[in-house]
Order: sequence, then structure tokens, then C-alpha cells
Amino acid sequence: MSAPRGSKRTRLVARLLAIILGSSALPLTFAAEAPPGQAAYQAHCAACHGKDGDGNGPATVWLYPRPRNFNLGLFKIHTISH
Repeated sequence: MSAPRGSKRTRLVARLLAIILGSSALPLTFAAEAPPGQAAYQAHCAACHGKDGDGNGPATVWLYPRPRNFNLGLFKIHTISH
């Protein structure tokens, strides 16, 4: 039985992202005075969403759909009444 279509591509993309995210070429560290949220964003989000949150990080060339542009303010978390 053959593997489902796209599974090889998914594994390849995952490996490429692991290489990129693990690369020492990316600026993933900050000075000690940086807020903890900023360090977490740089370590876990910036590769896809970009250092400024514009959705143009270095890993976007391999991603579909493209990462969200946080600067647009769309899809903010909100509550609704039932």
C-alpha cells in the first residue's frame, strides 16, 4: 500500500523548516533586557511571520498558506454572546 499523496512533501517541508529554525544564521537571541515575549516570538514565530510580524519571514517560501500578517489586525481574538 502506498503512502498518502503529499506525505513526502510534508516530511520534506518539515525537515527544511527544522534546518532553517535550527540554523545559527537566524538572529534568534536578544540581549538580557529584552521582554520575555519578544524572545519567545523571535524563537518560535519570526521564521514564518517575520521579525516585524508582516508575514514575510525567511521560511515563507516553503509555506502554503502563507503566514498571517499580524500588522493588519485581522482575525483578532474576540468573544461573541450566545
